[in-house]
Amino acid sequence: MPSGSYGTAGPDIADGRPLAGGAVPAPAPTLAETTYRRLRSALMFSRFAPHQRLKVRDLAAEMEVSETPVREALMQLVREGALELKPRHYIRVRRLSRAEYLAIREIRMRLEPLAAEQALRRITPEDVQELVALHERYVALARGKDFTAALEVGIAFHLALFWRSRNPTLTNIIENLWVQVAPLFRLLYGEHEAFYDSLPPHEQMIHAIRMRDAWALQEALCAEMIEGGEVMARILEQQERRELQGGSRPRYSG
Repeated sequence: MPSGSYGTAGPDIADGRPLAGGAVPAPAPTLAETTYRRLRSALMFSRFAPHQRLKVRDLAAEMEVSETPVREALMQLVREGALELKPRHYIRVRRLSRAEYLAIREIRMRLEPLAAEQALRRITPEDVQELVALHERYVALARGKDFTAALEVGIAFHLALFWRSRNPTLTNIIENLWVQVAPLFRLLYGEHEAFYDSLPPHEQMIHAIRMRDAWALQEALCAEMIEGGEVMARILEQQERRELQGGSRPRYSG
């Protein structure tokens, strides 16, 4: 993993979450809080793969911090269910089961359309331009077969839309779901055709955003989750079947 890849937000999202009018910025976070947020963001933007082992020493070196805040952040993410502590005290990214993935998808299909509808009521012309720019970059990267970068930009597009709901309670819940599910996207988008399958829903989302059509935007969001989700469910089912039969787990890069 390249140094500096643990930013607090996605590509070209700057600080990411727009403040509501008149909001007072929060106090500067501690080093432990910053380290936790960076690792949480790395999970949310699919920079780690399922079952990838996370070594405190390596992460501390890449993040240019001491081992103590890294260890504390990893244990916090273990408590939250994003990571798991295995025998002999090593930590790895938790891979959701098929049932867990489908349960989270059902929740996302209720919350994300709500966040999108609220965003459409509040976005500015500048917000629309930023979303269009992210979408265009996503399409260019996918067609150029830079799939790792395209995955991050695609995630950034979705989260940027949800953040523009200016509803921190709702977006925090959505983010917590993405922290758990986003590592799985590496399984789906390791199959390159999945990027091309996702382009039509993204085109529909951008058209709906430009037209301020909440219903069309919600339909496109749900269509993407349904279509991609069926492929993901099949992948997870196949992996679980192999493991029950004693087959080896797939190896992930990262």
